[in-house]
Amino acid sequence: MGRSASARRTASYIGCSYKKVERIRTIRKLGTPEIQEAVKNDKLSINGAYNKICKMRQGKESSEENPSTRQTRTAKITFSEENFTILKELSGDVGTHVNRALEIYVRWLRDKERAKT
Repeated sequence: MGRSASARRTASYIGCSYKKVERIRTIRKLGTPEIQEAVKNDKLSINGAYNKICKMRQGKESSEENPSTRQTRTAKITFSEENFTILKELSGDVGTHVNRALEIYVRWLRDKERAKT
């Protein structure tokens, strides 16, 4: 069953459109904690939150967004939910951990290439 089919089935159970279900899923999966909280408190509509997430993913994020929020959003998009949860539990800046993980991965790839030759 495809993603839209699941959304259609869920929508029929709760009485809304499947697009709304898909947007809510996107907000839950990719939305920053601030966006999710704003939707929860009716300070931001589902469509407004979804559009904001789409703009952020296209690199058109708000200039008022601080670097820590951008790093967290990028990590959330890049990593699985399980890995993102692990990153959040580490002390320190998420960006530092992401950069360190990337350095280790690049080093591993280089070592792997050297081993082939």
